[in-house]
Amino acid sequence: MRGYIPSVLFMAGGTHQTLHQRMTTEVGCIGKCTVGLTTAELNLITEDVSKALDHPKGIELFEKFLQRTQRRSDLACLEMYRLCSDIERSSMGHTDLIDEIDRILQVARMRRIQAVDFPLQRELWQARSSPSKNDKLSVIAKTKYQVMKRLEGAHDDFRKYAPRPCPRSN
Repeated sequence: MRGYIPSVLFMAGGTHQTLHQRMTTEVGCIGKCTVGLTTAELNLITEDVSKALDHPKGIELFEKFLQRTQRRSDLACLEMYRLCSDIERSSMGHTDLIDEIDRILQVARMRRIQAVDFPLQRELWQARSSPSKNDKLSVIAKTKYQVMKRLEGAHDDFRKYAPRPCPRSN
């Protein structure tokens, strides 16, 4: 039977669950504030960085991981990612976008965000003085993408960390 997916999964100890039960089972406390997440949601947010950042609980858990592991440069990238996301979600006019680009440049400089390198800063400055709103939105999206790519290494570590047993249960 090609493409057949069994509806029952056998677990260790001879127990079994249906595939639906397995995917909707909530994850218990693992000392990482995952209570209330289903197994499917935990799998989703640990799959790749973009899915973690797009999921409300995923971005929260990822941020807590970065804080606990004292990854300051990654926290700065996450701050920039959120700033760019907020700008993209809003419906700002031309003048407001200039102010937001100034804010992006300031945060990048103050927090020393390496993902916002010199060529990207130059693009931000060029878009700032462009009459096109699309130029501004495009470079903001590029900045968001660059910091997301920079967070991939941290997310790889998060992927290994998230499913580990609760450190509080020992």
